[in-house]
Amino acid sequence: MTSVKIEEADSFEKALEKVADRKAIAKILARFTRIRSKGEVRGNEYLNFGDCKVVHGNVLMLKIDVGKGHRVYLTRIAEQVFTAVHCGVKDTQDADIALAQKLIASLT
Repeated sequence: MTSVKIEEADSFEKALEKVADRKAIAKILARFTRIRSKGEVRGNEYLNFGDCKVVHGNVLMLKIDVGKGHRVYLTRIAEQVFTAVHCGVKDTQDADIALAQKLIASLT
């Protein structure tokens, strides 16, 4: 099994710095650790990613059930390689998805 790699774009790091809820930050980083150690991708299945779904085209969303309902937005770069581009909360989800799309487009 090839391990999953999650890279963190500058835009993600900046968004994470703005998260005031330290428990949410810890949960997000713990989820990344779990995915990196136990995650597996088989086609369009994301095993051991937790609550994860494709929300628009190449934007994946991890739901983090803590506080305001945090979301992490990623894109798949290669079979087992992802880049985290943004994070937000449930209340700003639509705008966050639109921003994630723009950030992903700027990666290429």
